[in-house]
Amino acid sequence: WYQRRVRARERCGGQGYLAANRFGPAIGGSHSSMTAEGDNSVLMQKVAMEYLADMATKINLKKDPRVALKTLMIMVKPGFLIRKGKSGSGRDVDYIRNILDAREKILFIKLAQNMQVSLRDKAAARASRFVKWSTENQDLVQAAGRAYSEKLIADIAHEKIGRADPELQPILKKLYNLYLITILQENIGFFLTNNLITKRGAASLQADFDALTKDVATESLALARVLG
Repeated sequence: WYQRRVRARERCGGQGYLAANRFGPAIGGSHSSMTAEGDNSVLMQKVAMEYLADMATKINLKKDPRVALKTLMIMVKPGFLIRKGKSGSGRDVDYIRNILDAREKILFIKLAQNMQVSLRDKAAARASRFVKWSTENQDLVQAAGRAYSEKLIADIAHEKIGRADPELQPILKKLYNLYLITILQENIGFFLTNNLITKRGAASLQADFDALTKDVATESLALARVLG
């Protein structure tokens, strides 16, 4: 994704045009990879669909959808972390992982609520669900799918870093923290409106990001060599 946006080449100035840097093949490869997955949008539909199917096995939507979803909603309390006195520091990895989990649940609960159809005619119900999924709630489908994917990446990365070579863990934790802050920055509207982060916490994210970037910069050449 970042290769496609040509960010790497732009930050290298004129040197970025040299074939030795291999930006050309990287950009071409990233374009073809993204196109194969429909820019990930098609994949997110699959993720969201299977997530909802799994959710349906855990709560009885057919028996009483409203009660079932309300019961599930109790598990997610927007603002619960703030009420415990946390403002949402970008350097608090555990805090960020918790609100990523909350975002995932909030979005999928909302999607499940929006996808409910009360029509008795099966053909009409299928047609109604198609319209709800494909047109009326497609932005929500994409957001929910990405929320799950980003949370999954965060969980797996956290586990892998914990088992990595102790000498590598410090730099890996900084890169991981940068990834988490980037997610918050790109979705700050959601986290603020759902009371998952305070204004003070949101305002400090850029400073946290800049401080981490400064720390990582000292290892930039070594990191570039690792990538080959």
